[in-house]
Amino acid sequence: MFQLTTAQDLFNKYTYSASELNQFTIIESPSIKVKEKSRTIQAKQADMRFEPLLIHPKSQNLSENDEELQKIKEKRDFLKQSEFAIKNRGQNDDSPLAPKITIGKSFYADIDGACPNDNTIAISNGGRIISMMNEYVGIYNRNGAKLNFYTLNEFFNFSGSLCDPKVEYDPVADRFFAYIQACGSVHDRIGFAFSSTNDPNGSWHIYEFDSDAFGDNSWSDYPKVAINRDEVFVSMNLFEDVSNGKYKQSIVYQLNKTEGYNGNSIHYKIWSGFKNGTLLPIRSGSSNQYGPGIYLVQSTAGGSDFINYYDITGNLGDSNAKLLYQKLPTTSYEPSGNAYQYGTSVRLDIGDCRMQDGYYLNGIIHFVFSADDQGYSGIRYHRLDPTLLNINNFQIFSASDERDFCYPSIAPFSNVTGDHTSVIHFASSGIDYYPDMRAKLYFNDFTSASSIRVHTYGPNQTCANNGVSRWGDYSGIAKVYNSSTPTVWIAGSLGSTVSYKWVSYIAELYSSPNATSSPEIKVNTSIMPLPVTNRLNYTIELSKKTTAIFTLIDETGHTISNVFEGTLLPGENKFSFSTNELTNGTYYLRITSTKNELIKTEKILIAH
Repeated sequence: MFQLTTAQDLFNKYTYSASELNQFTIIESPSIKVKEKSRTIQAKQADMRFEPLLIHPKSQNLSENDEELQKIKEKRDFLKQSEFAIKNRGQNDDSPLAPKITIGKSFYADIDGACPNDNTIAISNGGRIISMMNEYVGIYNRNGAKLNFYTLNEFFNFSGSLCDPKVEYDPVADRFFAYIQACGSVHDRIGFAFSSTNDPNGSWHIYEFDSDAFGDNSWSDYPKVAINRDEVFVSMNLFEDVSNGKYKQSIVYQLNKTEGYNGNSIHYKIWSGFKNGTLLPIRSGSSNQYGPGIYLVQSTAGGSDFINYYDITGNLGDSNAKLLYQKLPTTSYEPSGNAYQYGTSVRLDIGDCRMQDGYYLNGIIHFVFSADDQGYSGIRYHRLDPTLLNINNFQIFSASDERDFCYPSIAPFSNVTGDHTSVIHFASSGIDYYPDMRAKLYFNDFTSASSIRVHTYGPNQTCANNGVSRWGDYSGIAKVYNSSTPTVWIAGSLGSTVSYKWVSYIAELYSSPNATSSPEIKVNTSIMPLPVTNRLNYTIELSKKTTAIFTLIDETGHTISNVFEGTLLPGENKFSFSTNELTNGTYYLRITSTKNELIKTEKILIAH
């Protein structure tokens, strides 16, 4: 049984005694610097195209229509049809008494194409979702309605080729933070962005830095971000210029977040001299963000038999702040070979053993990365007590059916103080499987449930180089801090049976004590006019009260918008929306319950 150290404060970092400090290498703090704001930007605003309307006439009890009910049972969801009967092996069920991962609302994000996607996601207490990947930014509500869409260049007001975005929500300040960098093998720019309000569609304050932080012609790559009570921490790897591209060191920016949110001159430090690769600053798993300073962990990309542990002990204004370092020997780890995928000879790059994601909660540091497990790529999950530095308290999991697991992200999955239950989101693929997004639950006592498939779609083969496609390089996960039920949102990459490119997919995962079967809802519908010209008029008769989501989908299976969410009453309901912003063609209107139960899928022809 995994136990919480009773001496550990649940929200504040541990303070080491004088005798304990003898275990560490101690590095003095760098000097504080100051940077003027580069600009404030107002991203372009969304055009709210649809005018949904739902009317409830007097309800009536419908007689059972066995023929119609049978059609509903036999009719498959359009999106599942577009997946050409994808294999569903690997979807597992565990004890009905244990908490389960339930898939809630989910949608294609329509920010697609790059190799790799580098998905990152954040969600505010107000339900605004901002999802980024290489090339694009999407802003959504919880129902999947796309509120806005930008290129990275439009959003950050940067020129050139941009990549490796990161976004985090700060529940203390009720603001967002984002990071971006120019791509390439020569030094260029990096950008720190702070939202001025809790609306990601509002204005952002941009602080633009040279990636060559020390004037030695370095360029930056592979960032990681964490926020504590007072500050933002961003780590990155520095490489030599185009002459050889050799890794030089890793660095950490420590920035005053309040100054950033206010658009003032920002004070910051750069901690430098880290070797061995990617540093992972550990974000908070609670709205009661921890501090002062930050914990960091570091593995070696090519594998090793140690993990580096760091502690920045204080805030920017603390003159006694130090960097504590200790090398922790552990069971050796190494990367595995590239993954197969069903339907193509192109293989997928599983990456390496760099740190991927982590959080701190209830006195414990949780972190995950990929490593070989008996010839396949698996996920290695550590729980580290900073008072004990017990680095060998870990589990590793992989598949038993020739699949590789990689690119994990992790978040807490319990609202109970002292509970260590976590959910891990990761990518998976194998010779008999398309690439998919999966999730696995680990309980308080470090036992686990079988992983579940969140979604899959098809193969990727359009960005192959020498028969291997880039994949990952990381996945996104974001905790909903103010939810009464443990809930996270995830963002990842799927292949496609239509374009064979990477497509982005977003899903809600919540904890439920029991999975329930879908209720049978008797339904009758009609659409007027046929074909639809300027406004669709839709009548739907139901046998029971249902909260439903109306989703508009194009002919390729991509979501255009969640047009409406509302309550349908027993009897006749009249729903309508404007089609003026749609081009002529075939569309699908999918009606689902808020429990993700399919009610009806309608084919619609638009002809203005």
